[in-house]
Amino acid sequence: MKKILPTLIATAAVLLGGTASAQAATPTGTDYYFTPGSTLTITDHESFGANEVQTFNLSGLYLGRITGKTTKMFKVSRCAGGEVRIDLEITMKREDLNMNRFEVFAKMFEGASCNSDDYDGGAIDSWNNAFLTSSILNTGVVKLDIANKYEGGDFASTAFQFTGTPVY
Repeated sequence: MKKILPTLIATAAVLLGGTASAQAATPTGTDYYFTPGSTLTITDHESFGANEVQTFNLSGLYLGRITGKTTKMFKVSRCAGGEVRIDLEITMKREDLNMNRFEVFAKMFEGASCNSDDYDGGAIDSWNNAFLTSSILNTGVVKLDIANKYEGGDFASTAFQFTGTPVY
């Protein structure tokens, strides 16, 4: 009993000490995801027949990780009708461990295929977006409408939100 009691006390101290330090740990980074309900709808306008409309569910899609005070660009591309592509370019800027800002630029490309580089319009949501990763953990909804400004009646709309999960 004399040998077991000190061992039990030492084990309890290590377990309790480990728990306390894990709770006080500082996140080293943040993983970003689209929240449930995030969508992108693309309409490929056809001058003959019906328009091709496709809605993409972005919910739960992993954007990427930011560590330290860095700026990183994430890109999500979707195409409808085999010829209208929307690129969502999301630039995330981590100002400190708790504050992040982001900017979204939605670009429309329309051509003979989804790989076309024929830029036909865009929309921007600027750096006014900020959120706290340590408390709020989400951004509020971003809504953008994108129209083909140069040819045809193609258009798209997106509504999404991000969530950040701290990485320890």
